[in-house]
Amino acid sequence: MSDVISGRVAVLIDGLAGPLAAGQLKLLAIASTARLASRPGVPTVSETVSGFTSTGWFVLVAPPGTPAPIVKKVSDDLRTALAQPDIEERLDALALSTRSMSPQELGSFIYNEQQLWKPVIKQIGLATP
Repeated sequence: MSDVISGRVAVLIDGLAGPLAAGQLKLLAIASTARLASRPGVPTVSETVSGFTSTGWFVLVAPPGTPAPIVKKVSDDLRTALAQPDIEERLDALALSTRSMSPQELGSFIYNEQQLWKPVIKQIGLATP
């Protein structure tokens, strides 16, 4: 981050808090598939680089074999917490959004993300043959 601020590094892909929110960096584009409602004047990367999309995500997971009732309770409680107006406001201020998924949908989502990034990982030499 300090290398970008000092001009030593030209580009950084990061969240919208910290130095960006403080005005120390200029937001050039959004990596998600659509422009952000909170920053409608900022284009998406895919408006320049066709087909580009990259989003960060956080998920809550449990060890394999965790009893289904516990997984359901935690999932339901998390969904309830994230729907609280004050939590929604704090996430919105950081340009973060939530997407409610069942444990099964989350498993599919993670699998699809793995498939999406496998060629990139292999191309840059991080994958073993």
